[in-house]
Amino acid sequence: YLSPHVNIASRLEACTKQYGVSILISQHLHSLLPDDIKPLCRLVDRVTLKGSLVPMFLYTYDVPEVLADDPREKWQVRGVHVTSAEMELETFFFMAAPPAVSAEFSELWERTLKLYLGGPDGATADWPQAADLARKCLQMKAQDGPALTLLEVLTTECGECGAAPADWAGYRSLKEK
Repeated sequence: YLSPHVNIASRLEACTKQYGVSILISQHLHSLLPDDIKPLCRLVDRVTLKGSLVPMFLYTYDVPEVLADDPREKWQVRGVHVTSAEMELETFFFMAAPPAVSAEFSELWERTLKLYLGGPDGATADWPQAADLARKCLQMKAQDGPALTLLEVLTTECGECGAAPADWAGYRSLKEK
């Protein structure tokens, strides 16, 4: 017997390729994070995974490229070499690895996703506007996996005039394992 949690973890790991990210976090794990850490995660979609009927929010952490001479000894933290022993672990991590997107990008992405999802039931979705904003996100960060994925969804799964499908409920089903 495999726990449903093992299946979810496996499916989320497989979905990282689809979203072009290093990590995907379920809403359930996200809810367990400390309140000061939650804002560092980026909401990327609301989906049902294969084998599930219950929609869940997916988050990622935009992992930066951290420069390290030797990861066990010194890291370059904003141009200053420090050892992890010189500061609290949480402080060290967030100084060494702040999210790799700007505040401006994050704000634009939040607006994009809000227009795509359209509220809890999808009723206020505005896919043409969401597609325009997703393109602006890609101008700011050309290879952003979630923005590329979202733009593909917005352009291939749209209804007439680029609008959300008539049966849009604010989430989509991921068919792949």
